[in-house]
Amino acid sequence: IAGASMSFLGQTSRLTARYGADICFFLGPINLVPVAQDVIRTGYAQEGMDDAYKSTMVRWVSDSQLVYCAAFMGACEREKPAAHIMMGGFWFESILLAEGGKAVGALTVGGTPRQGQIHFLVAICDYVLVGEEYYAAAAKITNDPDDIASIWGEDIYKMILLFLLLAGSVLQALKIDWIKGILTL
Repeated sequence: IAGASMSFLGQTSRLTARYGADICFFLGPINLVPVAQDVIRTGYAQEGMDDAYKSTMVRWVSDSQLVYCAAFMGACEREKPAAHIMMGGFWFESILLAEGGKAVGALTVGGTPRQGQIHFLVAICDYVLVGEEYYAAAAKITNDPDDIASIWGEDIYKMILLFLLLAGSVLQALKIDWIKGILTL
């Protein structure tokens, strides 16, 4: 999840550098601070805006979810962001974070592969990447051949399974039981 999140952060940092907008990245795990700083620094460098990068663009608050949420929501109230993009593996804090951006009128974009949090994002965010869309979008952003091939491979596997499911259903409806015999081996 973190790798895909960093892909979104890289693309967002390139766009903010290109258009001269400010970026502020909140995160909970302290071990990701240098990674996030490097991703944003690289994004700014790719747009030729090395001088515009500031290490304060990455804000670590706490590993505690509630403290993290409170700090983020306070920053939203103070700074009134135009957009709030939240991508990653969220738990209960997803609703608090999404509401923090929405409460100040920010365009909210959310994404998570965690099925249990999707309904919160769908209810609050303006745009949502759900489930596997999250990884597909990250692969498209980075244009990494390995990631794209992985997505394609999974899709081909799903199509084969869907075909077998449909074929088995049709054969079973026609009372042709040989596929049932294969599956019970």
